Amino acid sequence: MIKNVLIGVTFFSCNQKNQTSKINKVETINAKLFTVSNEIPIWTKSIPDAELIKGTETYDDGIVKNVSIPTLKIYSPIKEKNSGAALIVFPGGGYTKVAVDLEGSEICQWLASNGVTGILLKYRVPDSGPHYYKDCNCEKDPIKPLALQDAQRAMSLVSTKSKHQYEPGSRNLF
Repeated sequence: MIKNVLIGVTFFSCNQKNQTSKINKVETINAKLFTVSNEIPIWTKSIPDAELIKGTETYDDGIVKNVSIPTLKIYSPIKEKNSGAALIVFPGGGYTKVAVDLEGSEICQWLASNGVTGILLKYRVPDSGPHYYKDCNCEKDPIKPLALQDAQRAMSLVSTKSKHQYEPGSRNLF
């Protein structure tokens, strides 16, 4: 069986304040080029190491902190433009937050408007990777790699989904 799944990591950093007018125009133009799913939890029963998440999940100006329920959001191109390729987007945030808008949904919208299914992963990050602490002027390693657990689970789900929907001779995975 041929497996056509493209998995990638994106790292973008831009000045969000200077892009407001351009973003609004792009959303209007692209509104008919793709659809967006609701958030889909990646863990259906219990979330591993959920007790390590302290505080409540907050969203402020495109930044999510204390993600407690990791999710996928799928940006699917319209049928006429669908190339069959898919890309998982892991927004940045320095292992302390997730920049779901500027480094996530905007990239997925662009991918979908160009015929590629964009899959946005909102993953757990509170101190879940090596990160710098101002208090001790040092780098700390995570107690548990929560972001890695979520990334592996998302890649597994995307791979499984593509296998189930794959038809010989077709490139449409999603």
